[in-house]
Amino acid sequence: MTAMEAVLEREESGQAQLRPEEIDFLRTSVKRLSSQLQGQKPKIKSWTVTGFEVERGFLLGSDVSSTMRVGRWLGKIVGILELKDSETVQQIVKLWKGLRSMRIQGMLGASTMDMPPFLLLPYSPDNILDYLNVTRAPDYLRLLSDIARGLDYLHSRDPPVVHGGLRPATIHVDSYGNVALSCVGIRESHLAPVDTRLAITTHNALSLWCAPELTASNGPTPASDIYSYGLLLSAMLDVLVSKHSSPPFDNEAMVQQLKRRCLESDPAARPNAGEILRIISGTQPELKEGDMFAGRGSLNVEDLPEGTAERWRLIPTSKQAYGIVIQGMDVVYLNTPPIDGADAHPLRRLSFELRCHDQGAEYTTALPKDGAWAWVEIAISRNIALEAGVKQLEVNFEEECPGAYRGHMIQPTRWEILRCPFADDTPRTHRISFDQLHPLVRVAKKGDRILMYPKAMFPGWGCYIYSAEIHVVTEY
Repeated sequence: MTAMEAVLEREESGQAQLRPEEIDFLRTSVKRLSSQLQGQKPKIKSWTVTGFEVERGFLLGSDVSSTMRVGRWLGKIVGILELKDSETVQQIVKLWKGLRSMRIQGMLGASTMDMPPFLLLPYSPDNILDYLNVTRAPDYLRLLSDIARGLDYLHSRDPPVVHGGLRPATIHVDSYGNVALSCVGIRESHLAPVDTRLAITTHNALSLWCAPELTASNGPTPASDIYSYGLLLSAMLDVLVSKHSSPPFDNEAMVQQLKRRCLESDPAARPNAGEILRIISGTQPELKEGDMFAGRGSLNVEDLPEGTAERWRLIPTSKQAYGIVIQGMDVVYLNTPPIDGADAHPLRRLSFELRCHDQGAEYTTALPKDGAWAWVEIAISRNIALEAGVKQLEVNFEEECPGAYRGHMIQPTRWEILRCPFADDTPRTHRISFDQLHPLVRVAKKGDRILMYPKAMFPGWGCYIYSAEIHVVTEY
């Protein structure tokens, strides 16, 4: 019943398209099951996805150890990871919902009702070795550092989170060279049963990336993750040598020493992720780029070592306050401190996390074709020198970055970052990130503030907001 209601909700919001006979069947089934439950309506989790919405395809096969299946969901290609039972899905969802780092791949949704149940993940056809093969001048040391940062984030949780399956198929790199670790906490025993021949092939492929101390009764540990990291380091180095005949960096001796330490047979002799970062960077890891949404404090420029090439500072600003915005209201929900940094344009990344929804289907007569009219927009506030003195005004984006898409029905000083799902009163968490190539990031100057406005238009529509967080990353 939960699955059928979830499908109907997506059809009513325009996210899925069903034939009339399918809609009638689902509505009739829900009505009959509701009568059997005597009015007790099950609560649908915000991450619920069902097999009705997903087209399952073939195994991605980014390498022989890949257990991901390609699929299509809401018109886009996704990855499907099939698990053995619903309890395993709920266990993994609970683990992943607590991981908030730009170097850890999130999930799009999950199903506990289908057989086999599954997780929906972003589509990543290529793994890190593929990236090295097709990229002309890959930054090998940055890749190693980012993988170590992902492990450091996991291992520094309380309690520590063990990846347990680090290998090329679980590490993805986007076109900008940004690393994301996938399939955190997924064990071979969590996967849906497959035919015997495929199971043996998968087991043999997975065992190639495991530490020697691992047995059926002795599960993975942070130290075993480090051993897998050493194997990965070696595989990446082999690809680079085969492409360039010699590594395209100067400190090969440091890399070879790091590999030997990570592959020590004694787990206690291996370095932890923090030590790996110190070896690679030559400085403390906390003085380098921070993890977005990782909950770490901001850094002081005085603490940075002289001559450091990458100098970053993360300033988080957050608010937890329930509010409702309707037509005609123009209220700042959250604003950041002035942007500071080394030059006139120090901003390098902006990230947002919001928990919000609109009024739901009960309070509007609108149809999906009419569009959704609850959203969140931001502005850049800047001190402008006028004849009467200095005044704080919002930057005009039409003048500063003409032609850049900002969303519709927004005044020239506003940029839409989120439009709430149509007529959906379930509080949902949304994460948006703009990198240094985004027009808004390039426009921002030293001393500017970022302002966040929940917005709604037309009678019946409202933007219900629970919390928000803005992360400002600048260079010093």
